Amino acid sequence: MQKTEKAEKAEHHSPYRERSWPWHLAAGLFFVLLALGIWFASKQVDYNWNWQRVPQYLVSTEGQEVRAPFDGTVAVSDDGKSLTLTPGGGGAPVQFKDCSQIIASNGDQVTQDDLLARKAQLGPGPLVRGLGLTLEISAAIAGVLGPAGLCRRHRTHFAQPRRRAIWRRFMSR
Repeated sequence: MQKTEKAEKAEHHSPYRERSWPWHLAAGLFFVLLALGIWFASKQVDYNWNWQRVPQYLVSTEGQEVRAPFDGTVAVSDDGKSLTLTPGGGGAPVQFKDCSQIIASNGDQVTQDDLLARKAQLGPGPLVRGLGLTLEISAAIAGVLGPAGLCRRHRTHFAQPRRRAIWRRFMSR
């Protein structure tokens, strides 16, 4: 089946395209001017970013604290990377290995929950933990409110005649 010349022109030529290019040009010009305005305004502010301080908020290097599980006496090993805690009232000693920083000294008497050492460990910083918490809360809210939004009845032009038909059936009984 052959297409008519008018149908071919209509297929390749849209009046919408003719009318929309000035708006596309205006939008592009607006965004360029907005970007330039923000750039010039930021140049007027006398502030120097301290980029060397940013990583501590993204990645934490605090590590894990090693605390005394009971009262006892500390014995630091010769290599300086592990320690042994012997209970004061007798019992089995506990060893803590691979410590990056030992805080207690050899022969110290410690009580329960005293800080003995730290183990080096990378973890998420405060900004990353905050982002994770925000995403968890958003997911919880979406889980509660999402199904309610999906189950909502929409008013469409199809629903009106259906309601009238149901109402007529109900009233005719």
